[in-house]
Amino acid sequence: MPLSVILLLVIVGVALVLFVGGWLRVDLVGLLVLSALALTGLVTPQEALAGFSSPAVVTVWAMFILSAGLTRTGIAHRLGQPLLHFAKRSEVVLIVALMVVSSVLSALINTVTVAAILLPATMELARRSGRPPSRLLMPLALGCLLGGPFTGISTPPNILVTESLESAGLAPFGLFDFTPITGAIVAVGIAFMVLYGRRLLPDRSPTRANTQDSLGISYDLAAHIFTTRIPVGSLLAGRTLAESRLASALHLTALAIQRQGQLVLAPRPTEVLRARDTLIVHGRPDHLRRFHGSQHLHVESLDLLEGLVPRCGVVAEGLVDEGSTLVGRTLGESGLRREHRVHVLSLVGPEGRVED
Repeated sequence: MPLSVILLLVIVGVALVLFVGGWLRVDLVGLLVLSALALTGLVTPQEALAGFSSPAVVTVWAMFILSAGLTRTGIAHRLGQPLLHFAKRSEVVLIVALMVVSSVLSALINTVTVAAILLPATMELARRSGRPPSRLLMPLALGCLLGGPFTGISTPPNILVTESLESAGLAPFGLFDFTPITGAIVAVGIAFMVLYGRRLLPDRSPTRANTQDSLGISYDLAAHIFTTRIPVGSLLAGRTLAESRLASALHLTALAIQRQGQLVLAPRPTEVLRARDTLIVHGRPDHLRRFHGSQHLHVESLDLLEGLVPRCGVVAEGLVDEGSTLVGRTLGESGLRREHRVHVLSLVGPEGRVED
C-alpha cells in the first residue's frame, strides 16, 4: 500500500475519533485536517487554501452569519411566537401551522438553527394545548427538513451543486429555481402528515412528577434543601432574615417559611422570623451544620417535590443563551428572586457545578 494512502487513512481515522470524542470543536478539527494534509504533502498549499476562496464556502459563511443575526436580534423568535395562537385549535391545525412556519424559516436560516428556535415555542404549544410534545416534535423536524432546499442558498448541497454546474460551464441554478419543486414536496409532506402520518406519531406524555423527579436526582436537590424549626426562646425570633445573616455569613437561602399553616414563599430580607416558624432552607450541608450548631436548631432534610413544589410551583431547568441579558451579571443583579420570585437551586457551568 502506498505511503500516501496510509497517511490519508491515518488522518481520516484521527479526524473521525476527534469528531466522535468531541474534545475539540468541529471547525478546529477541520483546520487540523487541512493542515495535516498540507504538511504531509498530500495536497499542495494552494490546494489546501483553495476552499477559502470558493463561492460555496463564502455563501455558507454568509448563511450562518444571517442565521446568527436573525437569532440574536430576536426576529426569528418573534416569527415563532404566533404559533402559540393556535394552542386551542385541533391537532391538524397545529401540525399544519408548525410545518408551514418551520419550512418557511428553513428557506432563510440553517435547518438546525430553525429547529432550535422553534423548539421552545413547540414545547409551550404542547403544554397549552394539553397534547404530548412527542406528537408535535416530529412534524417540526419534518417541516425543517422539507423546507431546507426552498432557495439556492438555504442548504449547503444546493450551493455546492450550483458551483459545480458553473465550474463545468453550465448555467447555474437561480435563487428560486428550487422553490416550485420544494413547495410541492412540502405540500405533499404536510398532506401525508395530516392524513396518515399523525397516526404513527408517538403518544408519550411525560408526567410532571416524573420530569421533576429526574431533575431532583440530576442536581441532587435532596442533599441541599432542609427544614429547620425556630424554637421558643431562640435568638432568631424577632429578627429579620437579613439580621439572621443566613445569606451573608452562611450562604444559605430561605426558600419559604411555614407559619401557622401558611406558606410564605421567597421571603424578603425584611421578613421577621417568629418562634415556631419552620424555615425551608437551601444551601450546602456543611454551611447548614454550622448554622444549626450555632443556633441549637434541629434540622431535617426535605423532599422538595413532596413538601414544597406542590404548594408553590415547579422545578424547571433552563439554559442561558449567549445572547441573554443575564450574561455577565450575578444572580443578585439578575433580579430573578426579587422581581420574579424565582430561586436558583443549582448552577452548572462548563467546569461543572458551582457550589457557592
